[in-house]
Order: sequence, then structure tokens, then C-alpha cells
Amino acid sequence: MIKLFKYISCVVCLVSCSTSDENTEKFSEANSLLKTGDYSESIRIYKELINDSIIDKRIYNNIGVAYLKSGKNDSASVWFQNAISLDENYYDAKLNYLQAMLAKAEFKDAVNLSSQMMVNYPDSTVLHLISGIALMQLNEFDQATNEFNAVIDKQPENADANLNLGTIMLYQGDREGAREKALFVISQNASRHEAFNLLGMVLLSYNQNEEAIDAFDNALSIKQNANYFNNKAQALLALNQLEKAVEMLEKSKELNSDNYYLWRNYAWHSAITNSDSVEYYLQKAKKANSSEYVDVQSDSIFDRLSSTQ
Repeated sequence: MIKLFKYISCVVCLVSCSTSDENTEKFSEANSLLKTGDYSESIRIYKELINDSIIDKRIYNNIGVAYLKSGKNDSASVWFQNAISLDENYYDAKLNYLQAMLAKAEFKDAVNLSSQMMVNYPDSTVLHLISGIALMQLNEFDQATNEFNAVIDKQPENADANLNLGTIMLYQGDREGAREKALFVISQNASRHEAFNLLGMVLLSYNQNEEAIDAFDNALSIKQNANYFNNKAQALLALNQLEKAVEMLEKSKELNSDNYYLWRNYAWHSAITNSDSVEYYLQKAKKANSSEYVDVQSDSIFDRLSSTQ
């Protein structure tokens, strides 16, 4: 199963620093750069403010956001912790810190922190969503379902909760429930590539491979994603369209070579072509970082390929 989740938007603090006009201008400039995606320059200006002895939790938080959006998750965590050290009740920085935990695959820590925060913010849909995402990655599907339903009870149209819940439904065999979730999100927002991917996965489970390819193509037209290329490759392999399948796997590998499903699908291709590389690719699949939270035992393709070795 391909587990999906979407990070909640980071909370950026844009209120001006209350020190001098010059520092206020610098803070505003850094905020503008952060919003437009010039993360390195925004970090440079924020750090100039700190070097000028400006101690402000919002600056530390925003530096963390810039690092997180740059993919520098360890640095982001440090700066969010710095912000929280200035104010242990700094809700926005804690939310951002949770997202850094998700990005670093620190799912147990994310569950623990979100649970602690829910004591003071029991009605926070964001906390329930983050907790559900983390629990889902830990294969705690019943608890994750409860968290996503808590979000949907308050926000029935929440796309992230519906998509993640739909993914759990598919994994647990409720294919029609998963299809309904995917189609519901598409009806609300046809730009959600994750919904087309989920729909494609449902169609794959029914061996409706050509229809699944159409769904994955829709997802890929919105966002180039390694998992979507993998999923399309799986449908192509099922149709014995081997050349096209390899093309999709190569595109997937360019985006993320450390992926269980990539190497599992290469193993399948090797089996179809009677190559002697099946076991090699199966071992690469098992060693991929993503395999820690993949239930290999429930992967019928992996099981079938393994039994032939």
C-alpha cells in the first residue's frame, strides 16, 4: 500500500518586531522573502536580526519554517525548539515542530507531542490530523481512523482527512469506501493529485488497470511524484507493457531511489522477463528506508515473487 499524507501549511509569524524602524523593515523584508520562496535570503536576514541582539520567538519560528520548506528538517527542528524554549506555550512553533517530526519520520514523537498539546487544545482539527498522519505511518490504523473522523466531524470537507481515511479503507479492504473518499475530494477540488492517485489504487485493486493508468496520469499531470510513477508502472506491468513500465520506474528512480515499491516493481519486471535479478531487487526493496513502515507481509506481489526464489 502507498500511504499518503500532506503536510499542513506551516505557521509563519508576520507581526512586526517592536524594536526599531530598521529592524521592523528587516523583519518585513525577511517575511516577504519567506513567502515568495527565497528561503536562504530570508534566513540570512532573520539571523542578522538575531546578531543585532533581537531575541524574538517569531524570528526563531520563521527561520525554522524557512529551513523546513528548504528540506533541511534537522535545522528546522533546532530552530523550532529554540522558539519553544523562549515560550513553552508557543502553539504555532509547536505545530511547525510537529511537521518537522513528520518530515523526519519521527512518528512516535509526533504522536506523543500532539497528544500532549490536545490536553490544552482538544478541539484542534490540525492536531487530530497530524496525530492521525503519524499513527497511520506507524500502522496504527484504528487509532488513525479515530483521529481522521474527529477532523471530519468538525470539517466534513477536509481533503487531507478524507484522503488519508480513504487510504486506510483501501488497505483494510473497503475498496468502495476508498473510492467514495477519492471521488468526493475530486468533486470538491480537482487539483488534489492525491485523490487521483487513491482512485488509481482502488482501480488497481479491481484489476482495472487501463482505468487506473488514466487516474495516475491525472495525478501526474498535476504533480510529478515517485509513488505515482511506481503505481502507473504496476498497472503497466499487469498489462505486460514492459517497456512503458520500465520508463515509469526510471522516472520514479530519478525522484526517489530509496523506495520500497520502486524496487519491488523492478523485481516483478525481472520475474516477467525471466531475469536472474529478482532476489537482488527484493532485497533492495526490503532495505529501503520506506520499508520500515511498509507491511511487507501483506504485499501479495512481494510474497508471490519471494515464493518463486
